[in-house]
Amino acid sequence: MQHLLILLFFLLMILVLLIPVKIILHYRKDHKDDILTIKIEIKPFFQKEIKIPKILFKVKKNQPALEIEMEEFNESTSGQNKEMTHEDVDDFSLFEAISHFKDVLHRIRDFYHTYDHPVHYVMKKTTCQWFEWNTEVGNHNPAVTGIGTGLLWNIKSQIVGFLSHSIQFTKEHPPRIFVAPNFEKPQFYVQLDCIFTIKLGHIIKAGIEMGFTKLKNIASRSFAGSNQQVAGRKR
Repeated sequence: MQHLLILLFFLLMILVLLIPVKIILHYRKDHKDDILTIKIEIKPFFQKEIKIPKILFKVKKNQPALEIEMEEFNESTSGQNKEMTHEDVDDFSLFEAISHFKDVLHRIRDFYHTYDHPVHYVMKKTTCQWFEWNTEVGNHNPAVTGIGTGLLWNIKSQIVGFLSHSIQFTKEHPPRIFVAPNFEKPQFYVQLDCIFTIKLGHIIKAGIEMGFTKLKNIASRSFAGSNQQVAGRKR
């Protein structure tokens, strides 16, 4: 009887590890207002929706991490879509927005290089069922609008090309990207909709490996610091 219970326990654990996890991501940025919605589904056990109304990317010194500051979600203000005023135009720079976007990508790349094996493992085990990325950009100067549109097409094509070699896209729904120039008024609008699926066991395995990698990096830095202190005393 005891052996039967152990066998049933292991069979149950295997079934749990094979449970698919669906991640639905929706991001919208309209001028300076942005909203990120992440919905996680582990049917029929778990379903959680997270709404982040403001995202600020901060980089800690010598650490490949992105810190996200969250504000309280307010439904009465999140759906407002207001025109960009002349005051906003003074603060709004298309090239600054693109430069900031590229900087964020560099930080993500640094994170990928630090945890390359677990991140690569998760991406290889992930299936993208839907990927649509639309952007509308505009500036009072048509030449700037044209250059900005070209830059965004180049950046987005490189990102989708990288993802195509890293994760699995369904043949029925290949990735869709679009950049629309607006020559009539200043505009910066982004909408990203994604649906990803991955087995729960793959997430757990990658999480454990990332934990060991982080502990290894901490131990390496501590050991290097100790060696420097010893060398300093000898001098």
